[in-house]
Amino acid sequence: MGYATEKILIGTSVYSLGLIGGITSTLKSFVKGEITELSHLIYEARENALAIINKEAEEIGADEVVGVKTYVYQLGSGLIEFLAIGTAVKKVPGLKNMSQELVPQAFTQDWDTFVNTAEYSFGTELNKGL
Repeated sequence: MGYATEKILIGTSVYSLGLIGGITSTLKSFVKGEITELSHLIYEARENALAIINKEAEEIGADEVVGVKTYVYQLGSGLIEFLAIGTAVKKVPGLKNMSQELVPQAFTQDWDTFVNTAEYSFGTELNKGL
């Protein structure tokens, strides 16, 4: 309460395992345990995508980024995409809701501009039922 929505922020980061990383992670997938190369890759992609939305929020003068959702997609050929989506908000002095209760919030799914290529690969809706 007291915050106005400024902008929807999207940060995406695509990383590659590279030839050696791909071979190493493939060999490690045959035994039990963490594949550290892949874990580090996803962590770095995550940090980069979140930094992108935080930088954009700072540039527009937002006070906070709320409602951040993250997604990881395997693009094939050792590539992964990390996507972060959040809402930039600004504190507005004196802004109040008509009710002291938390107002209902709505969301929409953007099937027109966001294409999940993994769903085409697997031939199914991966997020169905969530």
